Amino acid sequence: MSNQMQKGNAWLVYIDIYGFSALVRSRGAAKIYKDLADCVHEIEKITKKNNFVVQVLSDSIFITCFESEKYDSDTFSTYFQCIREAQDILIDKDFIPRGAFAHGEIFKSLSVIVGEPVIRAVRAEEQIELPCVYIPGIETSKIPMKFKNQRVLPMKNGGSSIGLPCLPVTLSKLVSLIEKNLELSLIEGPFTVATALSQLKSLLKDWSVDE
Repeated sequence: MSNQMQKGNAWLVYIDIYGFSALVRSRGAAKIYKDLADCVHEIEKITKKNNFVVQVLSDSIFITCFESEKYDSDTFSTYFQCIREAQDILIDKDFIPRGAFAHGEIFKSLSVIVGEPVIRAVRAEEQIELPCVYIPGIETSKIPMKFKNQRVLPMKNGGSSIGLPCLPVTLSKLVSLIEKNLELSLIEGPFTVATALSQLKSLLKDWSVDE
């Protein structure tokens, strides 16, 4: 892959691993490195065939979809599905993904990615109370109509915001992983972690992966 700068309007997803610091300390850095490297390798398989680009720094994963001349609603649908599949890959290694989409002009090369969407996606991920990937309401004007089914999502400090959840393909795996982490966090972790996981489990009961 060339290190030449690429620029243009794009969709970007920023994915963070929920509770990553605690995972490194409990499982060990070597184990986490191997598991995460395996995940990235599998994610790259599904992104490369669709000309989407993956960049990773520690547990920060960026997946970019540039709007080329052939970009249309089908391209976004493929991108959305790719993000769902990427979450399944992470969940299979017991990582709970949390992240956000953003849209706008991006400048990137192999090792650098810069742009207002990067800032907005990172901030949006930090603000949501739940460990899930979503499209903030402010970004949804650029998405196809069939993706307009938004929901009220809990944010930090007791707030809420409109957004569109992007759920993993195999929702049952996420529910099982949440239940396992709930058992651990109720015993070992802070109350806020258990509360967030409980909220997500409750909301998942009403969510359909086809919405």
